[in-house]
Amino acid sequence: MDLKSGRPLALAAGITGAALGVAWLWKSRSRRSSAAGGLTPWKGNFGDLRPQDAPSDGRELFSAWLQDAERQDGFSARVMAVATSSPEEGATVRSVIFHTMHEDGSVVFGTNSTSQKARSLNSDPRCELLFRWGDRQIRVRGRARCVGDGPESDAAFKRLPRHCQLGLLCLRQGTSIDEGEHGASLRAYEDKVANFGLDPDRGPPVPRPANYTAVVVEPHCFEFYQGGKPGYINDRFLFVREAHTGAFPLKTRLQA
Repeated sequence: MDLKSGRPLALAAGITGAALGVAWLWKSRSRRSSAAGGLTPWKGNFGDLRPQDAPSDGRELFSAWLQDAERQDGFSARVMAVATSSPEEGATVRSVIFHTMHEDGSVVFGTNSTSQKARSLNSDPRCELLFRWGDRQIRVRGRARCVGDGPESDAAFKRLPRHCQLGLLCLRQGTSIDEGEHGASLRAYEDKVANFGLDPDRGPPVPRPANYTAVVVEPHCFEFYQGGKPGYINDRFLFVREAHTGAFPLKTRLQA
């Protein structure tokens, strides 16, 4: 699903007919092996993953699982955790909204360039992303770069719902404020709504604030986990990037 329009995620996330067929196949088996009560605390049991049914590339499976999750949960399926670490602040994690995936597998989200996550990524670009949908989980490990000014950040800002764009004009993300400053931010937002309007077809374009940046995570690997099996003997597979082709073939099954 496109972040702004609500349309299904298209080629930017590498969706192919084969990937969607894989998603249907794995889902069609789902309720057979995990229908017994008490196997899992999660909703949406999916059953078996089998390597012979896997697509040739982890990007296709990512796209198929994301689209399946969006059919079930809508926009909330795009929430992902971003884990970072820095010498000054140690390990930190927070939730953000996934924007899109480029053809090379790069995952894009947006943030304030002075936020804690941006500071951490500028200090140490290694990071991990985590998606969780019921018994399904995807881990994406790689290196991130804060793009700064340029078309990638402009595109990321344009994907946001208009009310989010207006709110970002009023925020200094992560800074310590008192209640008076919080109230001032609320009033500033009301002023932006009055000036720009909430209808993008009637109001002027909202300018991207200079401190808003796209973050592009270039993945090293995708790890897929599907639970709900007796004894927690679940399915877990690792797809790793090939340096010479840029593809993400299946490397191994992991002990769950």
